[in-house]
Amino acid sequence: MERMPLFVKIEDYHEVLTLISTLRDKIGDAKQNIDKIHSLKNDEDTELANWGQSLEEIEKKIEVISQHLNEPEEM
Repeated sequence: MERMPLFVKIEDYHEVLTLISTLRDKIGDAKQNIDKIHSLKNDEDTELANWGQSLEEIEKKIEVISQHLNEPEEM
């Protein structure tokens, strides 16, 4: 595809440059927000994994207690 020259009025040119600058700023902000969201998600995933491990430990302890309670007493 052949490139054609683009003509922009001078007063519009400055407005376009300002808009482009604003868009770049907004894109930068969006990238920072995405990075923060990824970080929070990683923190949540770690915390959920810890909770899962804690629940498994509690479940094992309850099973041990249950086994001891169901064993007949030795005299």
